[in-house]
Amino acid sequence: MASGDHPHFQRRYAGHVETFEDTVTDPLMGGLVRETAAAWVRATARARRCRSSARRPGPVLGYLDRRMDAARALGALGVLPLALSLIAGGAMALGQRQRAYAWAGEAVDLGTELGYVADLAYGYEVLAFEQAARGLHAEAAAGLAEARRLADRAEVSAVAVHVHLAEAFAALCRGDLDTVVRVLEWRITVDGGRFPRGDYPLGVAPDLVEAYLGLGRRDDAVALAGRHAEANRDSPVPEIRAQVARLDGVLAADDAVADAAFEAAYGLHADPFGAARTRLLHGSRLRRAGRRVEAGEQLRAAAAGFDALGMDGWTARATAELAATGRRARRGPRDGDQLTSQETRVALLVARGLSNRDIAAALFVSPRTVEHHVSSVLRKRGLRSRTELAAVFGDRAGGSGSV
Repeated sequence: MASGDHPHFQRRYAGHVETFEDTVTDPLMGGLVRETAAAWVRATARARRCRSSARRPGPVLGYLDRRMDAARALGALGVLPLALSLIAGGAMALGQRQRAYAWAGEAVDLGTELGYVADLAYGYEVLAFEQAARGLHAEAAAGLAEARRLADRAEVSAVAVHVHLAEAFAALCRGDLDTVVRVLEWRITVDGGRFPRGDYPLGVAPDLVEAYLGLGRRDDAVALAGRHAEANRDSPVPEIRAQVARLDGVLAADDAVADAAFEAAYGLHADPFGAARTRLLHGSRLRRAGRRVEAGEQLRAAAAGFDALGMDGWTARATAELAATGRRARRGPRDGDQLTSQETRVALLVARGLSNRDIAAALFVSPRTVEHHVSSVLRKRGLRSRTELAAVFGDRAGGSGSV
């Protein structure tokens, strides 16, 4: 999903910021949303321009953490839902999907509890992306329905591109390829299939090509991939060129050409989710070609990549594909083992070294609720101690344990 320098969203978020600042008298709180929004825009812009910032996002994320800590410490509840929605989108753009899931869920939970729903649509959209990737399809559908309702109420449904992209991605995750095709073909008709910021022509093509192939529409897949390559092969954004190379690999008639294209994609990917998806597609192609040892290497790497992001739905897909090679696969996530957003929030704060009491204060819940979530995370993830939990989620949050 792309982030927000599309003119509509610039106007939308600018209006949110001005409204907040008009109602807040404390100087720190008055600038919090504007500073958070500015940091979010800088972070997503950096993620688009270069690979290094997506792989080493610590400074930006550390700044956002400190701003959220300040808001929580001052009890600035009215500011948090919008600010959390914004930084959840920024975290997604930086490939920090555990944080995106945690922060979007907190935005929605807190905003709903406060009765402040007018500006929660974006939080619902980010949360639906993350829920769908985790195999929480009913929850994603419910969130998307609420996002659409809010967009209708705000009379912006026609330009609510994020909602449409989230709807298509959720459909892809649950295997509803007809819906993927319907939504993304419509987006191409409306605006050329661009992402909200407008600088990625036919940005919907990678998902739509996968849907076409899954439905046996290879000619349509080849035609769309060709248009996508013509528009984007020389893009200054490495991640976009990685998508071009991935589609070259998926559709190449010759195995050697396909291997070279996939290798080119690996060298360009900045987004860990995109890289894991490329390995899944490469491994699937190798398996169909009877190259089981090589397939196993790619599929194990794909499963590990998805697992590190907490994306249980995609981990299960890669694990099933690995099992089809005849190679022994680690037990994939079971349905019902997916972490909730609040459990992820708690786990990430444990990884920062916070006590249950400190976590409870930060999240405005009771210590007993925190204790329950910690126990649930340990059980679902097969961990034996708080120390193991901190080590796992410190690595998954970006390698430093700092969330």
